[in-house]
Amino acid sequence: MNAHRFLEAFGDAMTVVAMRNLLRKVGAIGEGRPKNFPITHFLIAHFNADWRLMVNATMGENAEEVAKAQKMLKEAREAMDEASKAAAEATAAAEEVRKEQKIYDDKTTSLQAKTETGGVVAK
Repeated sequence: MNAHRFLEAFGDAMTVVAMRNLLRKVGAIGEGRPKNFPITHFLIAHFNADWRLMVNATMGENAEEVAKAQKMLKEAREAMDEASKAAAEATAAAEEVRKEQKIYDDKTTSLQAKTETGGVVAK
């Protein structure tokens, strides 16, 4: 109810259905019946703005800090990619070792069985 009073104060009074439809149209809400009405939803609807631009916009005059953060993010992503590649290589190497170990264990078991069941050494 307070959201409607807020809209009336700014001369944008509308029905509940009209407000939901407008907010859905600009992408401020999804399907369903929202219980809260953030001011950002009003701004998106009132100025017919793209919410993606608002969410990704820089705040204030800190372009230097934003550039530094972007550089750090890029470096972190590159490090993560390198770590993912190294992890994949390690996993492949471990799998190869497992295969070789299985071959060794199978051969050992086979030879153990031959020594216990055949020939002069049989029990």
